[in-house]
Amino acid sequence: MGNIINVRNVRKTFKKDATQDLLVLDQINLSVKSGEIVALLGTSGSGKST
Repeated sequence: MGNIINVRNVRKTFKKDATQDLLVLDQINLSVKSGEIVALLGTSGSGKST
């Protein structure tokens, strides 16, 4: 089965203040094949839906 989701080199920053960014993801890769089950886990408020 082929991949139905491919994510490559994802990078995400948030503004920490007026002069600084906070790097929260750097070079994240993810592949999901048809039929696979994927779950994102984390504490409440940790940014899972971001």
